[in-house]
Amino acid sequence: MKRHILTSLSLAALLITACGGKEDSPEKRQEKSRLEKAAWLLGSWKNSSDQGTMTETWTKDNADSYSAKTYFVIGKDTVFRELSRLEETGSNLQCVISIEGENDEKPVTFVMTKQSEQNLVFENPKHDFPNKITYQQKGDSVIAEISGMQKGKIEKERFAMVRVK
Repeated sequence: MKRHILTSLSLAALLITACGGKEDSPEKRQEKSRLEKAAWLLGSWKNSSDQGTMTETWTKDNADSYSAKTYFVIGKDTVFRELSRLEETGSNLQCVISIEGENDEKPVTFVMTKQSEQNLVFENPKHDFPNKITYQQKGDSVIAEISGMQKGKIEKERFAMVRVK
């Protein structure tokens, strides 16, 4: 009897192992999350010009969010600092921006409106400026663009950055 129970348990364990671990089957395969599709943004990016140096570094916090720190430095002075977070909430992705000294120290949320393999677009039509944030990957570079209405006309600012090795 003990031998029969032991054999049955061994067979059950073998069946569970054989049937349960097929992650590559079409039924169990899941499409990449919106956040995972934005993984190309992870890493450090830099733009140096006569005006100063901008650096932006994206890191993975956990399975549902990435965060970034952006600095603009002139000489030895940091003149601008921004904290950003990409957060996956349900089936959507949002970009939450915090800038010291702006918006009463409250973060501003931009909801993703478009995503492709090399492009992310976030919008918040209720925010004064910008209303739209775009990230576009071009090879080993990223172009960040903010845009929106300012003083009755559409304004855009572009920030081309190269990956820092």
